Amino acid sequence: MGTLLLHVDFLQRLPKEEEATKFIRISKSSTAALRSVENVDLDQEAPKICMDFDDNLLQVPSTVKVSVFEGFARQNISEEEMDPKAEILGFLHTRYGLPLTQTKELFLSDTSTSLFTKLVLACVEENGTLIFPMGSSGTFVSVTMFLEANFRRLPTKASNSFKATAGELATFLEGVEKPWLYLAGPTVNPTGQIYTNAEINEILDVCKSHGARVILDTSYSGLEYGGQSESWDLKQAVVQESSSTYAIAILGGFSAGLMTGGLEFGFAAVADPIFTEVFKDAPTMSRPHGTLKYTIKKLLGMLDQKSEVLLTGVEQQKKTLKHRAQELCKVINMCACTCFPQCSKFQNHS
Repeated sequence: MGTLLLHVDFLQRLPKEEEATKFIRISKSSTAALRSVENVDLDQEAPKICMDFDDNLLQVPSTVKVSVFEGFARQNISEEEMDPKAEILGFLHTRYGLPLTQTKELFLSDTSTSLFTKLVLACVEENGTLIFPMGSSGTFVSVTMFLEANFRRLPTKASNSFKATAGELATFLEGVEKPWLYLAGPTVNPTGQIYTNAEINEILDVCKSHGARVILDTSYSGLEYGGQSESWDLKQAVVQESSSTYAIAILGGFSAGLMTGGLEFGFAAVADPIFTEVFKDAPTMSRPHGTLKYTIKKLLGMLDQKSEVLLTGVEQQKKTLKHRAQELCKVINMCACTCFPQCSKFQNHS
């Protein structure tokens, strides 16, 4: 699921130093974030494709359309009928083994990106350092640069499909003060690989031993195929020790798993006070419309009840993604491209 990003050519037209007094100055962090956007100027070089786009761009199934329409058509819907928090907590418990009693607060927003932004600001306030596995989530890296937060990249290897490992992370954290780890999973963005239950628990054990805060982003998961996906069991991993700074904030969205496409929806499940305070003190954070909350609540209920109509739509999207991934691998092989040497493993794209 990629998209072409326009080249920010106006950066070349920024006022010179002697003209600075005539213009409002653009901050260095803004310029750095914009310069990192892929250049697709066809007159200069071949276009690049951004593979870490956030949304599911496949056709929205009729089941989702019906749920959205019902939310618009119904009158006098109570707040209780629009509140999806109980269903989201049930989803986290079923899919990731997150104890219902562990989540003290659940915050909703139009996008997981806005929630991530608040977490970055909390990291800045704490003088922490954000850590991103190399090659993952370019959008969030740009957000971090824009907010002038300290960040470092955790080296990953092509031989391991660019996934972070517990051993490499343990060595890396030795030289980082107040670390905050960002990790996309179970599906790695943008490579589409999967963190197994054993792998994620080993990584979180390392974070716990180093007192690292963790932003676990599940937004890109839900359409894994090939039979290699498995449910997580995070019961022990989320337990916090009173003397440690270790804590987990779980981000998520349903663009993929519930096939809502461009209807963005994000949530953050948190327990640590540093997380809860930053969200409570966010009056400008965008909130999801009541119609969308109603839609998510209904679709999660259908998912819990294993609705045949909904599951059929999910399976169809998985087949579409599998076909597209196979075609992409063919093109890569034909071009003798070395960017994806593990093309044969490119089997869990979502």
